[in-house]
Amino acid sequence: MLRYAGSGLIAEGDGYFITSSKGEIQIFLYNYCHYDTLYRYRHTTHLTQTERYNVFNIRNTRQYHIRLDGLTPGVYTERRYSVGPAGGSAFDEWLNMGAPKDMRPEEWSYLEGRSLPLLQMRSLQVTANFVVNAVVQPHEVQLIRLTVK
Repeated sequence: MLRYAGSGLIAEGDGYFITSSKGEIQIFLYNYCHYDTLYRYRHTTHLTQTERYNVFNIRNTRQYHIRLDGLTPGVYTERRYSVGPAGGSAFDEWLNMGAPKDMRPEEWSYLEGRSLPLLQMRSLQVTANFVVNAVVQPHEVQLIRLTVK
């Protein structure tokens, strides 16, 4: 998703940064979860092949309400990409498949197809001021691209 980052940095803060390029604004959101103290000292009893999230400090869902001012009024296309446990994660999809040890070529193809970022698109009317709302789950990364039509 970073390949979509614009060359101009508009803002940055805890869990987000916003860039721009000609005719588009890119909003990057993330909900980083740091590993716990036991894992820091290489204590891995809570870590198995299928249980990988147990070594992270528990984090809550993050909600973002980002106000963008000074936009050119008009119709925009909003593209929302996300990667996390709910979709776009090869590891989590592999778990949903039953964590098979031996996979056939068609199963690898399925997993590869399910490992792409989730994508939602919509058109919206934007005035000079616009608020972007987003909910980001623990371990999730989102990119919201606003493009003038």
